[in-house]
Amino acid sequence: ATKLFSTKDHPTKTNVAKEFHDACDGKTNTLVIIKSGQYIAGGYTEVAWSSADTYIPVSKTSQAFVFSVNKQKVYDNKNTNNAIGGYDN
Repeated sequence: ATKLFSTKDHPTKTNVAKEFHDACDGKTNTLVIIKSGQYIAGGYTEVAWSSADTYIPVSKTSQAFVFSVNKQKVYDNKNTNNAIGGYDN
């Protein structure tokens, strides 16, 4: 495993989404872990990330899911057309 990005490495946190995509775009097989207060969640995809304003279809044979550590639950991807995506707002 290789750490690609951590908000601890970016103390100003002025544009975390951009910094995340600068580090992770084009990378496959990524595990994202998010901690907010007492909550821990995350997700995994084998498909490469891409910058904002794109949606990346994930085939039915690809693995993509999100999870909640607190609820001890894994949520499978139900929409293979919009499995990974982002947008500028």
